Amino acid sequence: MHASSSTRPLPRVDALTPEQLRSLDAVRERWAAVRIGQADGDRAAAEAGVKSAYSVAGLAPPSEIVWCGGPVELARAWEDARSNLAIGANVRVAVVESVRERTSASVLPCLSAHVSALIRDAVRSPIADTAGAAVVDIVGQRSRDLRPPLRTRLLGAWQHLTRMRRPLGRGLGFARAGISPHELGWLAPYEFVCNSFGLQREANLLEGLRLVAANTGWMLPHEHVCWLSARHSILGIDARGRLHSATGPALAYRDGWSLHAWKGVEIRKEAIERPETVTVARINMEPNSVVRRCLIEIMTPQRFIAAGGAERIEQDEAGVLWRKAWWAGDAWAAVEVVDGTPGPDGYRKHYFLQVPPEVHSARAAVAWSYGVSEQQYAKLALRT
Repeated sequence: MHASSSTRPLPRVDALTPEQLRSLDAVRERWAAVRIGQADGDRAAAEAGVKSAYSVAGLAPPSEIVWCGGPVELARAWEDARSNLAIGANVRVAVVESVRERTSASVLPCLSAHVSALIRDAVRSPIADTAGAAVVDIVGQRSRDLRPPLRTRLLGAWQHLTRMRRPLGRGLGFARAGISPHELGWLAPYEFVCNSFGLQREANLLEGLRLVAANTGWMLPHEHVCWLSARHSILGIDARGRLHSATGPALAYRDGWSLHAWKGVEIRKEAIERPETVTVARINMEPNSVVRRCLIEIMTPQRFIAAGGAERIEQDEAGVLWRKAWWAGDAWAAVEVVDGTPGPDGYRKHYFLQVPPEVHSARAAVAWSYGVSEQQYAKLALRT
């Protein structure tokens, strides 16, 4: 941040300079790294950030900061402790949402709608956004799985009520009580504005949250206790930001919890780490149609077809159409095509392209892969 201590209002900004426009790329890359980078954070910096964020919110620092190896361990520790009045009320709203509202009220009125939209869009990272949303969603699911049975929760609430005490934060789920770096991407445009215009007062409001985002995997703040988790040790994503790894976990934390995924779909560990266990019989027994398609990709369409997984439907000059139908009308199809150019050994490679199961011919399937109609494909002078 700049060293300026000016607290004067930001003058109206209707355009950015060329230098400011160029610096937007660096902000986007830095915040993408904060959200999906795999390096462990600086715990001392994270704890300093917690204290700063509490102070900005008008709160005394928590008397205890508890570190966990990952958000699942954190959620488990929180579930065990949340009925204890000594931890105090959850303060996420004060520490995060209120600070965001204060910063917005100070900064946004000074930016034209065009400049505000330009900054917001320029610092977004679609890949980090997609990956972050997936991580938040799956961690939220796992934290719900950790909640005790309803009967146990009702008993705990009744015990508090009979003691004339209100159970603090009992209505909050993990997703609403905590915050992760993936949900703090909104800091990026404000950081850019503060750096570009020397807004030290606004920068100070956000510094604590920035340190938390850069150095933790999750924060769950209460009045007297703040839980922090380590960052993920593995985050595998594909070109579209979906959780994906063909060799091991797509997501893992230092508490030992991990998740295997293929193109955004959760897959059992054995299918990823021991792909030889994926067979036609295993695929046919899979009740989830989305998972079935992932298993075929892991096995590869070529091996699936060679093992008798699909039936030859039609063959023409464009290739061979294969299809497999399951129960409830679900089906899978692929077109087998041959490389038009032979390799050095004279062999022409065969490729298998997955296509919609309703296509009626290999020609229509290949046309679909080019994004044209069958009639348009037939008129192409050059086919590859």
